[in-house]
Amino acid sequence: MRRGAIGSCLLVLVFVAGVVGVRPPAAEAGTRGVWSVAASLITGREEHTATLLQDGIVLVTGGTDGRNKVLASAELYNPKTNRWTPAGTMMSTRLDHTATLLPNGKVLVVGGLDAFFPSNSLASAELYDPITRVWSPAAFMTIGRARHTATLLLDGRVLVVGGLSVTLRDGGMFPNQSVAAEIYDPAVDRWSRTGPMSQYRLDQTATLLHDGKVLVAGGQNTASRSAEIYDPKQNRWLTVASMTNGREGHTATLLPNGEVLLIGGQGPQTDPAYPYGVIPIATSDVYAPGTDRWSPVARMSDPRIEQTSTLLRNGTVLVVGNAVPGTSRAEVYDPTRNLWSNISDPMDRYHHTATQLPDGRVLVVGGYGIESLASALFYDPSATAPARRAPTSPLMAIALLVAALVILAAVALAIPDVRRRLRGGRPPGG
Repeated sequence: MRRGAIGSCLLVLVFVAGVVGVRPPAAEAGTRGVWSVAASLITGREEHTATLLQDGIVLVTGGTDGRNKVLASAELYNPKTNRWTPAGTMMSTRLDHTATLLPNGKVLVVGGLDAFFPSNSLASAELYDPITRVWSPAAFMTIGRARHTATLLLDGRVLVVGGLSVTLRDGGMFPNQSVAAEIYDPAVDRWSRTGPMSQYRLDQTATLLHDGKVLVAGGQNTASRSAEIYDPKQNRWLTVASMTNGREGHTATLLPNGEVLLIGGQGPQTDPAYPYGVIPIATSDVYAPGTDRWSPVARMSDPRIEQTSTLLRNGTVLVVGNAVPGTSRAEVYDPTRNLWSNISDPMDRYHHTATQLPDGRVLVVGGYGIESLASALFYDPSATAPARRAPTSPLMAIALLVAALVILAAVALAIPDVRRRLRGGRPPGG
């Protein structure tokens, strides 16, 4: 092989080695929590419900298809087979309704709006039987409601609180602001009113405490900073300390120590620069029932509204989604360290659902965002992300291509020399 060709090859190899040596390091292994794609819904939807059944199957009901059509369809997800199957059709189209798993295994679906706009708040309720896969009517509430809360009490009854009650008549929507709350007794299929709340609430949260009482916090307008507790044994409401920050459209999570964590939402102020004029907030508060005190905790990285929060098995809280554009990352809150951690999230979404499965994974379903409303994802908090090799840089790719071309050219030049040596000849000028 000619010395010129050899020199060229050596120079190219040195150049390539230098380029390869400065590439960024591979991603480190050990990152906790992994996202993976689940099978897509049969029908894309947002503002639906998702309920974990006693056999580990997830029931998804109603919502809207994103094109102003309200749905009556329902479907079942089996985590073991990663398949969705139809679950029949509800008796009414429903949006912004609630679905509650009863002790007998059936699911109580309550209220909601019957259309996107104009619409009526529904007073109707219905039951889904997972064994027969049949929908059947339940008794009507005393008033129609949407964007209310429904809480399963320790005695098996369901407390329904607040919400939007609108009636469509003469071509207009007429809101009915009611402070009434009511309880459904599945044993007798009957609704009964509780004592009156202190004020009207919409987009509030309701959390079952360890002692069986229910903390109702926040909501639109004058209710944004107030909170009250319902005592089922005495059938009465008790006003408790006001929150540090007024909020609505937030989430509430019961922590293992019995305290309640309120996250994000929107404050009472408005600003036309934000979507729909509302200002999302990044603050969080913790309520201690034993002392009737609210305390602020660490702020999230991003202000959030229309998110979900899920208590994980390790005692941390997973927060997913945001109606604020461009903030797709999720966060995890550690109450023991009062610390938020950012985690990757594959896509923007809100008006979705997040359901913890028996194996500890969280199933995130549907919602509105840049991706399909039919998409579903798993978050596995116990899994460890594998190490990933850094992608090849453009400079490295060019260097490798140049090296390959030079080596090929050198080999082509050397072929005549090899043939002459095999014949016992000498190259010209040798």
